Amino acid sequence: MSNDAAIKAKLKGMRRQLMTSEELEEQVDSRSLRSFSDYLLQHDSYQKAQNTIKVSLDSRENLEYLTELSYFEDFLKLYRFASLDMRKFLKAYIMTFETHVIKRIFKNLARFHTANVSLNNFTNFLADKRHVDIGDLLLATNVEQGVACFQNSSYSDFFESINDHFTADNFNSYVFEFSLDQFVAKKIWQAAKSIFSVSDLHEFKKFYGSEFDIININTIYRLKFFYHVDDNFILTSLIPEKFRLNDDNIQQLLTAGDEREFIQIAQQIGYSAIYNDDFDLSTVNQLQEDYLSKLRHRIARQHSTSLFEIINYLDDKYDEGRTIIDKVERLATAKYSSIERSLN
Repeated sequence: MSNDAAIKAKLKGMRRQLMTSEELEEQVDSRSLRSFSDYLLQHDSYQKAQNTIKVSLDSRENLEYLTELSYFEDFLKLYRFASLDMRKFLKAYIMTFETHVIKRIFKNLARFHTANVSLNNFTNFLADKRHVDIGDLLLATNVEQGVACFQNSSYSDFFESINDHFTADNFNSYVFEFSLDQFVAKKIWQAAKSIFSVSDLHEFKKFYGSEFDIININTIYRLKFFYHVDDNFILTSLIPEKFRLNDDNIQQLLTAGDEREFIQIAQQIGYSAIYNDDFDLSTVNQLQEDYLSKLRHRIARQHSTSLFEIINYLDDKYDEGRTIIDKVERLATAKYSSIERSLN
């Protein structure tokens, strides 16, 4: 069996373990967080993750931790099967997952004076492949100590570029998060250009370029209407790589007279599924994920290479984790009365 055929066979088996939203919904109806956790542990990647972390699965935080490690265990399976070129790309692509963990680490350091991390395959990967100082991160009690743990890592240029936004006890979370998203997007695009053929790169630009566009549109929207910064600052905050966006429609977004006109321009660019007439910034992430998931499924079917199928699987696995956390939140809040929920 060729390596390509072996990967596709591996993916086929792993897809059988993915849970649908309907299957998870049936478990929510049991009204028991314990039975919901037991159901998750019937699936290999979740059981393996639990064998590693060995935590009580009676809280949202621990179940979120479980889903993250389950995702990473699946990533490692595919990474080990992949060719050297595929590994080069996947090593960059997994940074999209790493950003979620890094964001939470710094929120924990600011709020609770601990990174709240433990030793597992994921932190070993951060230490070995990203050169993050996990030993010091385990002991860090403030934001500045956390930043120091990334000084010699693959993220060192990023942290140096926004160093002015950190203090010992706090940081500008908005600048931190959108700058981190941009940094990772550029890394992924650089990796894609280095390994994809011209035709595959064109497909990947459709596959991932829409995400660059949406990040840029969201950046313009927030900086223009919430932070009221000048156009030059906004332009320097954008990801250079684009798909449907161009200099002309970026200029139109910058000069939009109000939010309604801005949304109409975004619709004309081709993103009406996200920027609809009832657009609300609080729901944009869900609409964005739904739109990108459908787009990636379609392209993966049309351009069926093992690497595209791996990316598509990892996106579906991540969506599974988001769905699990959504169901867990419903189970957790179901235990309280409406008055109790209002006090939490």
